Amino acid sequence: MTFFKNIVLFTFFVLAAPAWLPGQCFDPLVKQGLYLMQQQNPSGTQYKQAIDKFIAARFCLDSRPSVNLDSLIRLAQGAWVGGLEQARQQAITRKNQSDSLLFLAEQLKVEASQYADKARRAAIEAEASRLALVAENEIRAGHYQDALDLAFMAIQLSQIPTGTPQEEIALTFGRAVFYQKSQLLFNSPAPIDFFQVLPGQGGLLIALNDGSLYWASPNGQSSRALGSHSSPIRSIAVSPDGRYALSCAASQAPLLWDLPGFAQPIVLKGHKEDVLGAVFAPDGSQALTWSRDKTAMLWNLNGQLLATFSGHRGSLYEGSFSPDGRHILTRSSDRSARIWTLDGALQAELAGNGGYLYSACFSPDGTTILTAGADSLATLWNLDGQPLQTFGPNPNVVKEARFITGGQMIVSRPLKNNLQTWHTDGRPLALLSKGEAPSGMLFHPGESTFLSWTDAGSIRLWTPDGQCLLALENNEPILMPPSWSDEGNWVLASSESGATRLWGRDGQLRLFAPGTASTGLPARFAPDGKSFILAINNQQLFRCPIPDVEWMEMKHGPPLPKGRQLSLSERFLIPPLIIEIIELSRRATP
Repeated sequence: MTFFKNIVLFTFFVLAAPAWLPGQCFDPLVKQGLYLMQQQNPSGTQYKQAIDKFIAARFCLDSRPSVNLDSLIRLAQGAWVGGLEQARQQAITRKNQSDSLLFLAEQLKVEASQYADKARRAAIEAEASRLALVAENEIRAGHYQDALDLAFMAIQLSQIPTGTPQEEIALTFGRAVFYQKSQLLFNSPAPIDFFQVLPGQGGLLIALNDGSLYWASPNGQSSRALGSHSSPIRSIAVSPDGRYALSCAASQAPLLWDLPGFAQPIVLKGHKEDVLGAVFAPDGSQALTWSRDKTAMLWNLNGQLLATFSGHRGSLYEGSFSPDGRHILTRSSDRSARIWTLDGALQAELAGNGGYLYSACFSPDGTTILTAGADSLATLWNLDGQPLQTFGPNPNVVKEARFITGGQMIVSRPLKNNLQTWHTDGRPLALLSKGEAPSGMLFHPGESTFLSWTDAGSIRLWTPDGQCLLALENNEPILMPPSWSDEGNWVLASSESGATRLWGRDGQLRLFAPGTASTGLPARFAPDGKSFILAINNQQLFRCPIPDVEWMEMKHGPPLPKGRQLSLSERFLIPPLIIEIIELSRRATP
């Protein structure tokens, strides 16, 4: 055992002998460590080796106290840590630069995509505008089928960028629909004074200026003369189910017509002077007439006189049934309105302050009556003739007052001022101010909003609180009143020039149909909700599809045959890619 220890010690002393020799250990290790630290941008390995040299120098026999190895070790460690921190910062900087470049690249990619998309939209819009112009040229040339197909392509392209077609392109499509799709319903042997659209599939009633009355089927395939008055027909009332009509003419008794049977009319004999108007009861079982002879008369559908309403001191200009059909309201030139029971008994007289009454109507629930008069007031009455509330004074004569919002509010129309809405307790709600004073109002059964129009051609859609939701400009005097579609989505107005305009609920003009001359015949919506009836001249009535309805039918119908597509493409220089885009859009859009 002692021998083994000696061998080990001997080996150690032999191997370590150089370290005992002066200048052979400490200085070289220190110099080597300093050399490693003095390299340009030393690596972490070099710093570690330098620290190892300094640590080894501690064990040298020839170490010098003047050299502080701990300081050198701390210096090397600090430099190593600083280098690591600098490397970390450089790495962070390079990463940030890389991220910035990636972000910039992504941004450039997005911008390039947006630019490409914008360029694509611009190209599509330009082609849509071009096709619309070509369609207009085809309309002028009388090539209406080509015009319709081109306008359909244009409107399909136009709605791709935004989902909504451009108004001018939609208007071109509307004109193409009018010229290609309008269907002649009635070709009159004499000028038409007015026409009325019957409910459902009842067709049309047409009054001619020679006093004759015609019926035309809703598809225009048949028509027939029903009979005639000896003088022009002044008005026609139609029963709610469209089965019966009652016509009134000057100097002649009214005629009651059974429309499905085409039977000879029943002459309602009783009035001694001109009958000025008529109306059917809500259930259609009775009819009321009123006359210059100061009376109103109640009839059954067999022509039997049921009751005479006498007592007014002037001509009767208005009559109506209560919503439940149990009372009758008449308005006379004698400055009063009267409430009657069905047996002819007077229940109440509504005279107000003695001024002329311009309108009188039942509330929707039939429990009150609203009048408008020359005393600048609108007045609410109960059925016993007691005034419940007045609304005013208005700035001048009140020409009309009506219930709105189911009878919860009213609106008054002064002669020369703007509309005013009111709470039923008499508190003013809103002054509806928008330019010229309205000439009339139009109400929709399913809407809380209502329309007003002026003689100059402006049409406004109002809310009861005075918001103007739509402002439609006809730019020429209109035939009053305009027409509002049953679902409330369309407004139709005919001008004194004979032109007809159709607007959507969004306020965009969808169709302009020029008339050949002033007809005095306002256009009317058909009961199907898909078309309207208009007069091109004073002897012809046409049915025209609503352009948006026709667009939907074309879009969801079969595509154009390949041969037709190829023909249009070649004749009107439509690129095949545009045809493909149109077809993809037609299939993709709901």
